[in-house]
Amino acid sequence: MKKLIIGAMALALSAGVNANTPGGQGTFAFGEATTAQLVAMGVSLSVIAAIAANMGGVSLPDDVVEFDLICNQGGVLDNNTGVCVVTTTGTTTATVSVSGTVTNTVITVPVTSTYAPILVPR
Repeated sequence: MKKLIIGAMALALSAGVNANTPGGQGTFAFGEATTAQLVAMGVSLSVIAAIAANMGGVSLPDDVVEFDLICNQGGVLDNNTGVCVVTTTGTTTATVSVSGTVTNTVITVPVTSTYAPILVPR
């Protein structure tokens, strides 16, 4: 991508405006171009064409490496999301010494956490 930007910049600079010289030669206006400017534009276009022809992308190897997704102990792989899920249950016990009537409520809260699985090549 950097090469393409450099080539485009060279093309833009080759079509720039030159200072007037005595006798009107060397000017670049609508419809007029010097030989040097035309050559520079042709070279710039050739460089851009060569860069574009070379930008074929990245070729991947034919060998496909397959991976297994492994969770830590206690984790279960969720095939829909691709993450490991751990669900634990937390309980709290409270001991209270009072006289009279005591109502004890035990609340069980499930706690679910997720994490990325480990990739292991086959």
